[in-house]
Amino acid sequence: MTARPRRYPLLGEDDPNHIKSQRAFTIQAEQEMWDIGIPSILRTVLPLRRSEFRKNITLGKYPFQQDHSGSMTPIKLAWKTEIQNVDFGLLFPELIEGLTDIEPSIVRIAKAAIIDLLKHGPLDKLIDTLPVLTEAIRSALVMNNVEVARRVLIVLRHICTIQPGIGPDISYYLRDIFQHLNYYFEAHKNYNDQIVYNPSLSDDLYDLIDDVVKRLLQISGNELETAEDNIKLALPTYQINRLTI
Repeated sequence: MTARPRRYPLLGEDDPNHIKSQRAFTIQAEQEMWDIGIPSILRTVLPLRRSEFRKNITLGKYPFQQDHSGSMTPIKLAWKTEIQNVDFGLLFPELIEGLTDIEPSIVRIAKAAIIDLLKHGPLDKLIDTLPVLTEAIRSALVMNNVEVARRVLIVLRHICTIQPGIGPDISYYLRDIFQHLNYYFEAHKNYNDQIVYNPSLSDDLYDLIDDVVKRLLQISGNELETAEDNIKLALPTYQINRLTI
């Protein structure tokens, strides 16, 4: 019995390469009938910017404001609404977008609000937020900005430590979250017995990725295999050692 020949031509061959490359991270890559293009060599790095989050703070859009009554370090927020009553699905993505701001004080406010949501928000509301939260994280990471990547990873670490119960559910989103971090991971891998080091990358980013992945695997519970599969799809050369989980 002969093998069935592959469909020719591949579907989507006339699409632009940036559309083709997106298929590599979807089920279409496994169907072996779609053109997934070739990996892009050039990376467009977007700088830190004036975020929409900053504008919305100025307009007083959010149910919190900075509390100036005590010490300024760390930043504390005064909430006008009980946190459990806040619309997490609307607020969380905008806070993630705030991590892309060029002004450190704006970023600190966004981080403080995220931590408050994690500490005082119901777990079920956080779980329901995962689809839009993941999309917001992807939107931030496609800037290919080292500082933004670091900020996002630190938030993910906070999620692991403050709300470990989210682990089994977030396991299904790890591929989408980490696929844009693979560049930084590979930039620090060994190549022909020599360390490839790009001085434009932070030397702690590789370790930060490794730390966050291990934490996410540790809290994945009965979805450990799902978490492992999605990590391997996003970071193909990442070595998972269950003895360290």
